[in-house]
This record gives sequence, C-alpha cells and structure tokens, in this order.
Amino acid sequence: MRHDEDQGLIVYQVKWAASPPPKPIAWLNAAILRERTNIERLVSEGAQSYILMTSVSGTAVPNRGTMDKLRTELERYSSELGIHIECWWRADLDALIDAAPDSLKWSYGDMLAGWDLIRYLNRSETLAEQDRVLRDLVRQVIATQWEEDARVKFKQVDLVSSALGDLFVDVEAVRIAAPGSSARGKDRRVPHELGGAAAYLLKADYNQTLVFGAPGQGKSTLGQFLCQVHRAAFLDNASLFPAPPGVAGVTTPRLPLRVDLRDYASWLAGVDPFAVAARDYLTPAERQPDPSLEAFLVRLARAKSGALPVTAETLQRIFTRFPLLLVLDGLDEVAEPGERQLVVAQINDFCARIRAGVQPAQVIVTTRPNVVQLAEPSSASFESISLQPLSTQLRSTYLGLWSRAQGLVDRDRETLRRIFEVRAVEPHIAGLAENPMQMTILLFLILKRGESVPHARTELYSSYMQTFLDREAEKSIAVRRHRADLEEVTAHLGWVLQEQSEAGEVYGRLSVTMIKRVILSYLYSVGKDVTLVDELFTAVTYRVWALSSKQQGTFQFDILPMQEYFAAKHLYEVAGAGTRDFDKTLVFRQLVRRPYWMNTCRFYAGFATVSELIVLAEVLKDEFELEHRPAHLRLITWTLLADGVFSRRPRTQNEVVELLASNASAIILCHLDGRQDGLPLLAVEHGGEQLLGRLCALIAKYPSAGVSRARVRLIRCLGPTSLAFIEWWASQIFAAAGGDAETAWLHLTVAGPDIPEKAWSEDLIHRLSLADPAAADVALTTSVPIGEDSPLESLLVAHVLDGQCSGISSHGVGFPRELLRIFGPKGFIASAKQGEGLRHADPTRRVGFSTTRSRDLPALERLVSRDDRFGEAALAMLTGKGQQHTTSPWANTARALTAIFGPCWLAAEIAVIGAASAPEVLKTGGDITPGSDPLGPAADYGRLLTEIRANTAKNTWWMDQFHRYPDPLSRCTWSLALVAVAAPAVVLRCLDLLETAVAEAPPERRRALLFSSSNLGRSRVARRLELAALGGVHRRSPDVLLLLSHYAVESAGLDPLPGLPFEPLTAMASRGRVGWPGVHALVARLLGTPSEQAVEALKDCPAETDLLSTVEGLEIPLEHARRIFKEPTRFPASVVVLAEKMLTGAAREESIRGTASDEGWFRE
Repeated sequence: MRHDEDQGLIVYQVKWAASPPPKPIAWLNAAILRERTNIERLVSEGAQSYILMTSVSGTAVPNRGTMDKLRTELERYSSELGIHIECWWRADLDALIDAAPDSLKWSYGDMLAGWDLIRYLNRSETLAEQDRVLRDLVRQVIATQWEEDARVKFKQVDLVSSALGDLFVDVEAVRIAAPGSSARGKDRRVPHELGGAAAYLLKADYNQTLVFGAPGQGKSTLGQFLCQVHRAAFLDNASLFPAPPGVAGVTTPRLPLRVDLRDYASWLAGVDPFAVAARDYLTPAERQPDPSLEAFLVRLARAKSGALPVTAETLQRIFTRFPLLLVLDGLDEVAEPGERQLVVAQINDFCARIRAGVQPAQVIVTTRPNVVQLAEPSSASFESISLQPLSTQLRSTYLGLWSRAQGLVDRDRETLRRIFEVRAVEPHIAGLAENPMQMTILLFLILKRGESVPHARTELYSSYMQTFLDREAEKSIAVRRHRADLEEVTAHLGWVLQEQSEAGEVYGRLSVTMIKRVILSYLYSVGKDVTLVDELFTAVTYRVWALSSKQQGTFQFDILPMQEYFAAKHLYEVAGAGTRDFDKTLVFRQLVRRPYWMNTCRFYAGFATVSELIVLAEVLKDEFELEHRPAHLRLITWTLLADGVFSRRPRTQNEVVELLASNASAIILCHLDGRQDGLPLLAVEHGGEQLLGRLCALIAKYPSAGVSRARVRLIRCLGPTSLAFIEWWASQIFAAAGGDAETAWLHLTVAGPDIPEKAWSEDLIHRLSLADPAAADVALTTSVPIGEDSPLESLLVAHVLDGQCSGISSHGVGFPRELLRIFGPKGFIASAKQGEGLRHADPTRRVGFSTTRSRDLPALERLVSRDDRFGEAALAMLTGKGQQHTTSPWANTARALTAIFGPCWLAAEIAVIGAASAPEVLKTGGDITPGSDPLGPAADYGRLLTEIRANTAKNTWWMDQFHRYPDPLSRCTWSLALVAVAAPAVVLRCLDLLETAVAEAPPERRRALLFSSSNLGRSRVARRLELAALGGVHRRSPDVLLLLSHYAVESAGLDPLPGLPFEPLTAMASRGRVGWPGVHALVARLLGTPSEQAVEALKDCPAETDLLSTVEGLEIPLEHARRIFKEPTRFPASVVVLAEKMLTGAAREESIRGTASDEGWFRE
C-alpha cells in the first residue's frame, strides 16, 4: 500500500503466473473475487485505488482483446465496491521498469534480463558473486570469439588490413520461404527481396533463419559480422572492441555465439575439436553421453573462456537471462548424410527447447544450396533466405574497400577500377565477380597482371596460386627449391581432407601429427625424398598459408573452396598417374554423381584440356541415360556450362546444351531455379545463345504444351531479355493472335522474360481477339498497353465484370487492371479471412481499404478521375460508425459497383464472400433498398447478402430463389451462395437444382462460377462440407463435384475422396486450376495405395498444378517414379519433381575413397 497526497491510499495487488493462463480474464476475475472481502475492508479504511499487477501479457484488439474485456469487468467491480480498480499488465510493468533509474534496477540484479542485465554486468560496481561469475564467463567467451572473428577467413596477399569491418559488404538476400510455408523446393516466382542480409538479420522478421549461399558467397563472413556487431554492443568498450562499420548497430544486443558445425559433428563422433594436445579422439571416459547442442555449447564455452567451470545449469541460466544469437555455420560441411541428419535433429530439438524460454533466441544456420534432399532444419520454424550475386553497386563498394585494405594510392586505385569496370562488361568476367571471394582473387590478379586476367573459374584460382607462389619463391629459398613438391603435397592434403570429411572421419582439419604422417606417406608412395617432411610441412602451413591453424595443434584450409580446388588439382594431376592408359572419365563420372563433390567437380572440369572436353561431354550424356540423380545431374551440367568449361569447343558445348533442352530437363531446371540459390547465369558464349535457340524452337513447335511454360521460364536464366528474343516473341504471338494458339502464347508471355510495353505494336493489339476468357485472364497480367476507350479496354472490362479474372492480382496501368486492383475479390477474401472486417473510414481521405497502401493510391485516383462514383465505391469499402465487425463493407461495395455497372458477377461475388464470412466474427450489416430483390435484373446485393445469411437453413427460400430468378447471372450467383454458405442439409436437398443451374449455364458463366468457388474454397473463409454426408454424390457431374469439393477438401492436404471412382476424379482434374481437388485425390491415391490405375489417371492433368508443398516428405514406389519421369510431359510438373526426388533418394554410392581404391586411381 502507498499513500499519495492527491490520490489517497493506493493498494497494489500482485498476481504472478509462472506460465500464461489459458483464460487470463477468468483467472484475473477469480483473483479479484478471492480478494473481494479484503478489498471491501480496505475501502472501509479509506482506500481510493486498487491496482492489480500481473505478469500476464494482454492483447489490445479493440473490444475483443483481453485488455478491453477485463476493463469492462473492472469497471463493474469499481461500481459495486466503490473504489477505482485498474490492471497493470506485463507491458505496463515493462514500461515502468524501462523508465526506472539504473540505481533502482541494479538493486534487484536477479530480476534483470536482456539489455538491462548486460548494462548491469558491465557497469555495476556492486555485483553479487553469482553475477560476477556469470559476467566473467560471458565476457571471456565473447572476447575470445571476437579475436577469432576479427579478420576475414580468406587470407589475402599484401593486405595492409584484413579486418572484417574493413572488407565487409552487405550481400543482398531474398526470402524464399517463410516458416511454416510451402516446401523450400517449391518454384517461387516472386521471392521476397530483403535488401542487405546483415541489415535484415539484425532486425529479422523471424527468430530462426536458414541462410543459403553459393561457395564464396559470404555465408561465414555474414555470420562473423553479425556476431561482431552484437559483441561490440555487449562488450561496451568502443576503443578495444569497435563495432564493424557498414550496418547500423543494434539497440537490443544479443549474446552472440558462433559455432562451426563441423566442430559439432566432430564432437558427436568423439573427436574433441578444442583439444590442445596432439591426441585426436576423446577417451570413453571423456565422451559426452549427451549429444544435445547445449552439451556441446558447454564444451565450447569452457574452451573459449580459458577453462572456467561451465555446466549445463550455467548455460541454462545464461540462456534464460540473455537474448541469444546462435550462428551455426557450415551445415554443408557435414558431408555424411547420417551425421548431418543427427546434427539437424539436434538443431531442431534445441530450437524447440529454446522457444520455450523467457528470452527469444535468434538462431541462424548457414549452408550451400541443397538439391538432393539432405537434412535441413525444420521448414515449420525456419525461414529460408538466399544470398544473391553481388550487384554492380556492391562490386564497386567492395572494390573500394579492397583497394584501401591493399594500401593503394589514388592513381593505382583508379587504374584498378578502370580495368575492372571495362572487363566486368564481359559476361564471363561478370560471372567471376558474382561473389566476394572470387572477386577478391580477380582484383588481386588485375592488380598484378593488368588486363591479362583469366576467363574461367579454375584458371582464376590457379593463376592466383601461381602468382602467390611466384611472390613467395622470390622471398624463400625453401619455396623456390621445393616449389613443385610443395604444390603437389598441398593438393594431396586437399584431397585427403575432402575425402575424409565425406567419410565423416575428419571435419576439415588435421592435427600436426596427422599432416606430417600424410605428407610422409605421400612422399613414400610416389618415391620422393621422405626427409622433406618437416620442411614441406613448414612451407605448407607457415610460409604459403595454404593451411592455417585456428585451433591449437590442428591445421585447415582457410576456406572450403580452396580445399576443393586443391582436391580437384590432385585428382586431375595424380589420379591414374601410375596406370598406363588410365581412363580419366572414371574420376569425372564419380565426381558428377556425388553432390558433396560438386564444387570439386567444377574445378576438376576446369582443368580439362580442349582434347578432353569431348570425353567429359560423353560422360554427361551417359549419365543422362542413367538418370542417377536427375536434378543434381542437370544442375552440375548447367553449372559447368555457366563456368565456361566447354566454351573452347563450341560443337561439344552445343551437344551438352542439347541435354538441357529436353522435356525433363526443362521441368527440373525450372524447379531448381525457384529454389534456394537458383541457377547461375548462362552467358551467351557459354551456351546461352544455343540454348535460347533450342528452347525457342521447341516452344514454337508445341506452344500449348505445359512443358513450354517451363522452357520459357528457363529463358529467364539466360540473362537480360535480348532484342533477338523480343523480336522472335513478337513474330510468334503476332502469328498466333486471333487464332487457336492465342491463349497459349499469352500464357507463355506471362511465364517468360519481361516483355516491355513498347514491344506490343498497334497491329498486334488489334489482332488480339481474347475470345477465350482464359486469354483475357492472362492478358491482364502481361504488359500489353490498354488504351482508354479502346475495344481492348471494353472487352477486358467486360471480362472483369463477368468474373473471368477474379483469381488474379493486377498491378499494371489501365482501367480494367485498376478496377481489379482496387475492387478485385482477392482483397475481400483476405479481409474476410482475417475476420476483422475492413478499416474505419478516414474522412480526410477518400481511400478504400486496399488503397491504404500508398502504391495503390494512383490507381484509385485514376478510377475516380474517370467516374466520381468510384470514390463512393471506395468509401463503401470502409467501416463507418456502427459498422465495425459487420459485413457492411462487402454489401455496400457490391451495391456501389452495381450502381456503376448494373448487376454483374464482380459485385455478386463480393456479396457472397461477405455472406460466407464467419457470422460469429462479422455480424450481418449493410444498406438495403426497401422493396428490392436479392437477384434478377435489378438485384440489390446488400439484400442478397442479408437474405443468404438469414436463410442458410431454409430449403424453401433457396428453392424459391432458384425458380424466381432463372437468368444465368442469378442462377450462378445462387449456385455459389449455395455451395459456400447454405447449411449442408439444404445443399443436399438442392443438389438436383444445382445440377440444372450448372448444366444450363453458358460456358463463360460456368467458368466464372468455378473459379470464384475455387478461390473462396481454398481460402477457408466459408464453412466446410462433408461429401460423404451429401449421399450419392458420385453420380453428380464433374463440375458439381468440383463445386462441392472446393468446400470439402483442404487445398493444403491430400484427400483421396474414397467415395468417388477414378473416372469422375480424372474429369475433375482435367478442369485446370479449379480442378485441384481431383488432382489432389489422384495423387493421394498414388501415394496411399499405389497402382497402375492411379498413375494412368494422373496423366494429362494440367501441368501447372502445384503440389510440392503438399507432398513434401511423402513417397511413391520407385517403379512408378521411373515411369512418370520417362513421360514428364504427361504429368503435372510437381508430380514429375516428386518422382525425381524418389529417384534421387534411391541413389547410393560408397565413399569416393572406396571407389578410388576399387578403380585404381592411385595405384603405383
């Protein structure tokens, strides 16, 4: 209690809960009732205010949140008890604590967490013993990792500074999947751009992120940088620990820990990565029986703190009180699938446990792209982002940073920039500069050799090492004398580390003893002087920097790509050296087959001479016949072309290009380009021109085939849209316009590279008939210009009003596009799904709910300038006084559009969407004209919405409306309302009428009905149906079955619809995008009860059917997968991708070491 001069006696009552109660209002109500007698006594003693303080979090949704609901209850208690009663929720208490002086907060150190705890530990002079121990441990670990991460991993020659902050550029990233969203393998047409990866991850939308990046793209550097930013804030000493420049700091720092996942895998295998002695393996007594990530972090903290005592309890106390940033770097370096599965399982378990803590932890995992279904952290909790190639601006920024770090004077810096900018115009040089590591090498070579720089990736690395060795040979007699041996031994060590990492025996590093043993063994096996071991070891590890020590007593390559380069060099130069007529294709074939060796394979192929290229091409042809791992095979083939491996022999290059133009290749490559890191750019001289010609020829021959859309999407990967392609496209669509192929070519236009508006000639526009409603649908998503008051505009507006375009989003200019953008059904479905209605009207702005986004304002303004009534329609979309949480916006917008256009499907659909929304969330509301009709030529859609809701369970009303309004628009509106809103018993009674309405509907009306029903059914706004309860449904027509199934089948699930024979399912599946319930049922049967009949039924389903997110983790028999993959154009693309996953999953190889031994690669 506290006495206040102004407020009198104030009583504070604390109600604390260890975990949030499921019903906080009831819990707090009960607390007040229990205290009622005491409150009455306190009132009699003069108490004026009673404040209930709770650790429970409240929700602030107006009228429906816990804060408003409890406030209503407390006002009632205040009136009854004669005392002011209020509640201070968790957020209120947090605000008071944040505003409190440090002296007060630091008096209660045990209660502090997060940033307050950090400041307390850093600055308070009166720490409790427990807090002092905690501070010392945390600061020791952070300071140690600060030193480890203070410099870039890739050691560079002649740098004045290799400080991380002096060389860091914030590589841009895109989000390719949000947590809980569709599978990462899904073809994502529009990834979400995030800007700089570091800037994003410092304020990430999600706490768990999987970062994909190509070799050398900067994944590890990103992790280092993020940790350093947080460490700088944590250590709070700018002179000793300056924050790295380039990205804004953090206002709420986290406790940063960075883990090399190969260290964790090593620890799981019984190898202590932090051991200071030469002994490699833990004794049985030392082995940790607990494989959890927390147990490993205990070992890491002990090692990084100078052997301070650390227990699991200590770690748990830290995690409870500090917000954690855990960077788990290099999942791709855990090569053995079983070990990787275990590591990923432990990461998932750790994240599940840490989510239950008070302080939310941020976990970041980095890895290379994965196309062979190796284990990855759970997509249910991790977002996936992908690092992008360096933009022109970032290349320029990095060049400036590198020049300064190199200590170049202004003249040399400008010379370097001039040469780079001139050469970077060349596609092959631009490709080499796509990631920071390769650009570093490129800049170094430009600096040393001027314009004489390599054109290919392997040559780039080789030139770098040769230039570096030339420099070292001038300084060191040992390097000069043993240069050849030095190169040979370094390459052998690269091979040993790579193959032992694949086998799970070492994790990228070797002890001093092991390195010397490897060198000795190699020198002996090739008959060289074994007394050179110590001299070569010193040269490799200390002079040449090929290997460096990051843990005492062990050495490793600075970066994995350098290890892979040397492994490839060893394989190319040494494999088969002791065997006459050794077939080098044996090595290349094994590298091509193994995803872990993909980067090594790229380097290996780069070493090939011109005479060997034809042999490499033959190996690829053989592998395409075998289809061992189809997706990986196509990815490595595409990548080898992009690397320019075959460019020196154009005829051979053309043969390799032909492999990528096949039906299966187009589908798989299109899928791969939508994943993780996408496909690298295929330059014109590296086969891009030949592939473009081949794809165009096949598209022109089969424009209506589903695979043609995959081919035209693939053209996007060939670089910026060329003038040659635009001219080819214009000639093809001009010939098709007005004919049977018009719709197909419009679909291809949307799927393919961007076509500028100016490419649509007036003659071409005049030739378009758009007679097929599907053509109008897709035309709105192209760049075709729509002239005001033109025939094209009139036609497209009519299609929009008739519901032919209800499922699309339109963002271009032109009356029909803007009409759809502002008043399209998708926005009304989204608002109904949210269950919050539309927003309050703002009297100062005539703006609709979807136009609260500034980017929509110009579209609305153009509509209003065309007809003032669109302003009224936009205002009708808003909730006014007394309309909140009602269906008024749906009803009134439908009425406003009818006032402009007359009764139309667009207005009717909006009204039905409102009627279908949950009545317990959105009460019935909206204007009605007295004496009006719900349907018919003078329909009042406000009345329609109201009457649908009032009569959901009344058979007579539905039957009466059917017979009273026989026009096609009314009948189809009635049909949509029936399947989406009417009670199931009413639907059953009216099935015959529904059959009649659908059968008699004109094709265009039926199409609109099916599309609107599909969109509404997918959204789950409407109530659900059970097909089994509708009795005899299998006898219904396919269209009626689809209308019912839209509300009975979950779009994200696989319902086999057991009550339906294959024949109606096949008919349903053939209906295109609206036929998804039929396709899902057929796939469910293929997965659940595989049969030839199920495979046959799936044939010729629409190619665009997307099931990848639905079938993730499911399997089909291998024999069916092989059959599907042999006829890829006959099945939905997502089913073909699933079949490919089964073929990939069935592929097995022994470790490459065993293969090398069996095939005698190193026989002497």
